[in-house]
Amino acid sequence: MCTASVTQEGDIFQGKGTHTHAADPLMRKKVELKRNLKTEAVADVFAASCRLVDDHMKVFEAIDFNLPKPQTLTRILNCAREKHRPTDPSSLDFEVDTDFIGDRFLRGDERVDGERHLIFASDDQLSRLQQSNRWFVDGTFHVVRKPFYQLLSVHAFLRHEDCLKIIMLLQTMVYLC
Repeated sequence: MCTASVTQEGDIFQGKGTHTHAADPLMRKKVELKRNLKTEAVADVFAASCRLVDDHMKVFEAIDFNLPKPQTLTRILNCAREKHRPTDPSSLDFEVDTDFIGDRFLRGDERVDGERHLIFASDDQLSRLQQSNRWFVDGTFHVVRKPFYQLLSVHAFLRHEDCLKIIMLLQTMVYLC
């Protein structure tokens, strides 16, 4: 296990530890891959990180070298985007920054009996929901951050040829003041 590491702050690099292995001749390509992915992820906040990783990995398929795992790259992209996102709300009185959720995705911002409900769905999701005969509702409490206390989602079975899947078609975040 190599204990060597390098940290960078601006243009200053600091190394510590001693390498216990030979240099990786393709390290430059790996670093370029990560840098290009981060730049693209920050430039297009609506592109799915896993899609960006898949697209970039295809370029390197012909080259035989040990790439980072796609899941690792996806996590790196999400971390790079984090500092470009608005801060999480801490109270009921916050403005929804629609620049980060896409056009017409926020469908409602309702306040009822001391609760605030944010309702999200794309045009395609609403169309599929309208065509569905049966809906399923799921309330999840563990995946949302405070001040929200529940993610309520509406699902439906969608069929495509011989394949039948349950797809989330509408989601609402509930805030209790």
